[in-house]
Amino acid sequence: MAAVGVAGVVLFNVLPVSERLGMRLDETAAATSNDSRLALYAQSLTAVRESPLLGHGVPIEASNPIDPRVGTQGQIWMLLVSHGPVAAVAWVAFFAAMHRRGRRRGDPIGVASSTVLIVGTVQLLFYGMLSYGLPLLMVAAAVSARGPEPEPTGVVVP
Repeated sequence: MAAVGVAGVVLFNVLPVSERLGMRLDETAAATSNDSRLALYAQSLTAVRESPLLGHGVPIEASNPIDPRVGTQGQIWMLLVSHGPVAAVAWVAFFAAMHRRGRRRGDPIGVASSTVLIVGTVQLLFYGMLSYGLPLLMVAAAVSARGPEPEPTGVVVP
């Protein structure tokens, strides 16, 4: 175990890891991507207040023309802006209910499907789910909704 630690320290000092890490931290501090994302979140919440029941139907233009459209910085933000808070709450409640069903199964498949649902629900804040994530979440929800496999009875049906 000590050899692994020593090898890690040697590699860290030999390779330009510390230099690249420092450059990355400097770029992150200077970058405005986080500020831009926070501004889009604030604009999303303002848009929700403007149309709280049904939303706007689509993501709307940002106040800064360089920024992406408001409601495109995560699935939950798209739901809030496009369809309103009722739809967003229903969306999250569906996946929470499927998570609870999967957790109650008690078998490894139920645990795996409920874990996928929890991870996917957390990712709703940051990632869009329509292209790849939503089909995976729906498969996990279907597996969670399905009960555990029945116990074999010993009777062979020809």
